[in-house]
Amino acid sequence: MKKTVIALIAPVLGVAPAFAGDVSAPAQSSAPAAAANSYGLSPYLGVSGVFGEFDETVLTTLANEDGSYDVAGVRVNGGLGFGNGFSIDGRYEHVEGDLYDVDIESDEFRALVNYEQEITGGLSLFGGIGYGWLNHEAADLEISGDGFLLNAGAKFNSGQLFGSLVYTHCLTQSADVSGIDLEEEDVGSLEATVGYNITEQLAATLSVETQVTGDTWIEKDWVAAIGLQYKF
Repeated sequence: MKKTVIALIAPVLGVAPAFAGDVSAPAQSSAPAAAANSYGLSPYLGVSGVFGEFDETVLTTLANEDGSYDVAGVRVNGGLGFGNGFSIDGRYEHVEGDLYDVDIESDEFRALVNYEQEITGGLSLFGGIGYGWLNHEAADLEISGDGFLLNAGAKFNSGQLFGSLVYTHCLTQSADVSGIDLEEEDVGSLEATVGYNITEQLAATLSVETQVTGDTWIEKDWVAAIGLQYKF
């Protein structure tokens, strides 16, 4: 079974329209609708603690061992809404874990341009395109890849509560292990986010993301992010 390396995605902060809900933060996780400033723009910035479980699927499979390991780290997401349905949303995530006493560090970056359309009061749909990059390091082994991102989702607002559900698909353009090219394989992830507006500008958010398609070397079984988001 072929194993490729990239497992980009995703966005709570995945990345959905933030001013629309962070769709996973690009709307990536679901960002509450931000009030526009005097220029008609809606910038936001969020910071979250991340924890979850990854799975190494190649070496441990050959050794007939369990390849799952816990990870923890930090996620920073932000974006800018333009007041016409369009927004730019991005996310950076760094997590660390260890498998059989070998430290593994993973970094992920994604940026998308999203468009949101209100369907009815409190409910809207959105979609976007962008770019993603992923890198894993373990001892002397480095796994990296990048690709174009497509996402689609929905979000809601009701009183102080808001949330989003987004699917993100990575059209992988490159994948390699320590400089050795691998066959590219597309990857898909699903992310759900809920939030609560503490004040008009500050919100608490919780998102959960899982990889749902793609046969990759390191897979994201699930990742949860708990944090705060500030609308300027």
